[in-house]
Amino acid sequence: MQLPHFKAEATRIEGLTPSREDKMRQSIVVFEKVMNDIDFQTKLLQFPFQFDVPDDPNRNLTPEQVVIKIYDAQEHFKPEKDNTANLHWIIRKKKRPLFSRRPAIGFGSPEGVEFFTYTWFFDQTNNLPDIAGHIAHEWSHKIGFDHLFNYHPGRENTVPYAFGNLVEKYARNHVA
Repeated sequence: MQLPHFKAEATRIEGLTPSREDKMRQSIVVFEKVMNDIDFQTKLLQFPFQFDVPDDPNRNLTPEQVVIKIYDAQEHFKPEKDNTANLHWIIRKKKRPLFSRRPAIGFGSPEGVEFFTYTWFFDQTNNLPDIAGHIAHEWSHKIGFDHLFNYHPGRENTVPYAFGNLVEKYARNHVA
């Protein structure tokens, strides 16, 4: 299956500092390169996605339909399918929780326009693949994919986690 060329645009970026904003822009370039990688697309089309949110309207989508929805990039706040991730990305000040084994590194929601990344995560890593995977995860919420908040077996196979993890894995091939 031939997927359309995908674009990722920084429609709004707030990184609190110029160096963070530069790293954000570099991560977006990596995300776009991965989305146009044929090997990545093949793997994504084969992934057995799971849905854990009760009454999820995406529950009956096949893996191919999930991927088409991702590449259509039809965000809830714009009616057209334009194959473009419009990234309204904000870095928000927050320290890493002391006693959490799996702390949230940011958040987004299907109803929101923006997605957020916490400073503790963003500043602890210079690893662009990790950040590109985070972009994929949070942006997938904006196109209607969600997951339950609490960790459970199978959560890693929900669209946001699986998509983010695959982007992270393939991003390693696109970083010098």
